[in-house]
Amino acid sequence: AGEKMATDASALAREQEDVLARLTVKDEEIARLRFLAFPGVEVYDVDEEVSRMREAIDHEPPAKRLRAAEVASTRSLTELGESYQARLVQVKQERTDAVEEYEEKNELVNHLALADNARMTQIDDALALALAAGADPVAVQAIKDRKLV
Repeated sequence: AGEKMATDASALAREQEDVLARLTVKDEEIARLRFLAFPGVEVYDVDEEVSRMREAIDHEPPAKRLRAAEVASTRSLTELGESYQARLVQVKQERTDAVEEYEEKNELVNHLALADNARMTQIDDALALALAAGADPVAVQAIKDRKLV
C-alpha cells in the first residue's frame, strides 16, 4: 500500500511537471499573440490598473508604398488582429485552466504526503511499543526494513 502511494505521488509529481511545462508554453504563446494582436509596447498604468498598448518608440513608420498597401488591406488586418485577440483570449483561458489543474494536483500531492507521513509515524509507534513489550529487536528491525509491496 505504501509503495502504491509512493507511485501515485511520483505520478502526480510528473503530472505537475507536465502542467508546468504547458504553462510555460501558454505564457510564450500569450506573449507572441499579444505582439501579433497589438503591435507595440504594453504599458501598465498603476494608478488606473489598466494595461494599454503603445506603439514601439524605436518603430520606424513604413515606406509610403507600404502604408498605401496597408490602408488597402485595413479590413483584412483588422480581421487578422481580431483573430489574434480571440486566440489570445482562448490561450489565456487554457493557461488559467492549467494553473487550476496544477494547484489541484499540488494539493493532492501534499495531502498524500501528509497521509504517508502519518502512516509511517503510526508504524514507528507500533514498533516502539512492540520493543517496549519485549519483542525481539532483530525481528522488529527485519519488519521495519522489509520492502513495501
